[in-house]
Amino acid sequence: MTDLYTKAVEQLGHEAAAVRLAGLYALERLAQDNPGHRQTIVNVICAYLRMPFNPPPDGPRQDLTPAVPRAAIAGASAPASGRDSHEELQVRLTAQRILEEHLHDDRPPADRTAELAGPRFWEGMRIDLTGATLTTPNFRNCHVTEANFHRVAFTGDATFHGATFAGNADFNGATFTRDADFNGATFARNTGFNRATFTRDARFNGAAFTSGAYFHMTTFDKTAWFDKATFNGKTRFNRVTFTDVAGFYMAAFPQGVEFFDATAAPVNGHVWPDGWRLEVTFDGKGYLVADAVDEPGPVDAPDEKG
Repeated sequence: MTDLYTKAVEQLGHEAAAVRLAGLYALERLAQDNPGHRQTIVNVICAYLRMPFNPPPDGPRQDLTPAVPRAAIAGASAPASGRDSHEELQVRLTAQRILEEHLHDDRPPADRTAELAGPRFWEGMRIDLTGATLTTPNFRNCHVTEANFHRVAFTGDATFHGATFAGNADFNGATFTRDADFNGATFARNTGFNRATFTRDARFNGAAFTSGAYFHMTTFDKTAWFDKATFNGKTRFNRVTFTDVAGFYMAAFPQGVEFFDATAAPVNGHVWPDGWRLEVTFDGKGYLVADAVDEPGPVDAPDEKG
């Protein structure tokens, strides 16, 4: 195994894209067959994605996709001709897909202790993608322990729909260039989106924040949806900027929420914490004006002000 691992890591440094792909597939096979070494191999794949990369300006070109079978674990060869940005993009997409496939867990969170995971799922992984450039990542229904996406540049739509972060989740300073989908995601520990920038729609509908949720100086250039989201710990949207609609319909803040010095467009939203109706209005100065009403309002739809 040591020889195969060493060979695979060496292949990741090769000039030819086909050889780098073979190295990734070799690492994937080693991790699948040797659970005790999975975290080390995930670390290597994450380190590869953290390396500097400038995506091609015209996006991926399907005709340049290198074809290397998954079974190839050694011996791949190709003439070294420099790193073409389109080919390197395909290598990085493969690295992303390996993580996405093996972190994917379709089991409902309540059944994960009783029901066995699928054979392709790598349980208990930590990922560190600090400063990486990720292209259209799809981490739908993925389950990880700690996740570090600090200063990640997400190019293309970023999908974390139904994902579970069992440990701390760091999205501080991240940039989302297109839509970001965190609908139904579970954040079990402290979660940071401080100074993150969402240039397109951001969706957190139904997300569950069990511990602290921090959106300090976060910028939402388009719509920001937190409908039916639950914030059970400290929640801070201090100095956040809502440029478009900010929706908090039926969101719950049992521990309270801070919106100090928030800036928002003059759009009405609704918050429904713990059975109480809290009608929230962002005024023209960006301050939060809240009026608690002791009788619950209808829960099926917002009123006419919505």
